Amino acid sequence: MEVFKINMGGNMLEPVKDIGGRALFLGGCRGLSVDASKFASVEANCVYFVVKDGPCDVCVYSLKDENEVRIGGVMDHLNTPSWSRNLSLRGRN
Repeated sequence: MEVFKINMGGNMLEPVKDIGGRALFLGGCRGLSVDASKFASVEANCVYFVVKDGPCDVCVYSLKDENEVRIGGVMDHLNTPSWSRNLSLRGRN
């Protein structure tokens, strides 16, 4: 995995090997950076993402160790029981 930062002055991407105490959570169309020290189960200098080859799995990539580990599954919206989808839609207009 490669991580980059944007160099706005040079209008280019620069490779990053360390994000310090931060953790990145990446999705299909969104990303989030958090201070890992604020969350007991989040590791610093790691990237969290979902792999969709068969069942969806959450993976963690350590920039320090350059190692990827699958840490769990994700509930697929299409496979959730209809009653749980209905609960999540209540109150929405």
